[in-house]
Amino acid sequence: MSRAILALALLAATGAATDLDVFGYYEPQYTGTWAGETYRHLMSNRLRVDLKSTVVDNVEVGADFVGLLHQGTTIWNLLDFVPGAIAESVPAMLRPFYVLPFADRFYAGDVYARLSFRRVAVTAGKQQLSFGTGYFANPTDIFNTKDAFDPTYEQPGHNALRLDVQPWNRVSVTGLLAPGADWEATTKLVRAKVGLGHFDLSVLGAEFEHTTTDFDSIDPATSWFLQTTGQRRTAGADIVGQVWEIGLWAEGAYFMPGEGEDWYELITGIDHTFDCGLYLMAEYHRNTQARADRQSYDLNDWLRSMFGETRTLARDQAYGLVRYQLTALVGVGLMGIASVNDGSFALVPMVDWNLFENVDLTLMANVPFGDEGKAYGSTLGSGGFLRCRVWF
Repeated sequence: MSRAILALALLAATGAATDLDVFGYYEPQYTGTWAGETYRHLMSNRLRVDLKSTVVDNVEVGADFVGLLHQGTTIWNLLDFVPGAIAESVPAMLRPFYVLPFADRFYAGDVYARLSFRRVAVTAGKQQLSFGTGYFANPTDIFNTKDAFDPTYEQPGHNALRLDVQPWNRVSVTGLLAPGADWEATTKLVRAKVGLGHFDLSVLGAEFEHTTTDFDSIDPATSWFLQTTGQRRTAGADIVGQVWEIGLWAEGAYFMPGEGEDWYELITGIDHTFDCGLYLMAEYHRNTQARADRQSYDLNDWLRSMFGETRTLARDQAYGLVRYQLTALVGVGLMGIASVNDGSFALVPMVDWNLFENVDLTLMANVPFGDEGKAYGSTLGSGGFLRCRVWF
């Protein structure tokens, strides 16, 4: 079925319909990682075809279809990226369960219709849902978890019915439902945004279902790790603006699970661009769901953070970004990601090159500096990727 969907998308891309915009990109990427004495590499080829039509007044219909192919080391065992003492505690007969395969995929990323009037818009279908002001992480975003090493990469779509209302200038209200198996499992969210001087302030409330995986237990019925689902409620807010020429933002959320202790997340940041073109940015992130003591990190902590079930492994994180545009076509930068709790950190140098008008190259590396067992310790390995994106 998914292959047929992609074939239809490619067929539309070669059609001559005048009321249909067709665009997208082809993205090959080479990734290499040294962990211990082992080098792993993966070549991925990603093709995205977007279709969009606005032939009907006040209605936009859009979709994107993605084909993703892999070559190289397509089988990775996650135990190779956790501290040795924790990996060795897993019985040999269970180690195959921790394998992560990179399988070829063909899928629809977004499929939606948007009905727009002067101050009201309704969007139905699989669509982009992203909230918050943070760069490296977004505590108020209950739909996505960013990769701190590549925080700007596109997020997946989510099925929802969304209503946006703008009753006055710089005032908007968003409400959405993301259907679940029943009403209790359905995500309900309301967000209000208002502009105040040089700042925009938003408040948010949501109820949603969350799945937690126990990576210490195998469910014989599914031959996968035991998972439990439960309702969570959250209340959050974010603010972003500028004082003089300095950008400021903050974002926080308080989480109330049906079972277990409440926790909160908070991220705050500052940035500035100098006259010479040098850009500096820093963020501080606290996640009280995570551990404050690295001696407490266990297998669940490591793997839940890898799979995005929790946003961080360590409780307190510090992020930094320095970027400079060398020429009109070439930019260089350096990200720093640190665990305040255990003193480990990673550096991520990067180069962006607009090779041709519709061709972009991105080179990124990541080098951890920390002892084994720390959030950014040697167990994670060093590596990087070379990504090319060809737009059409």
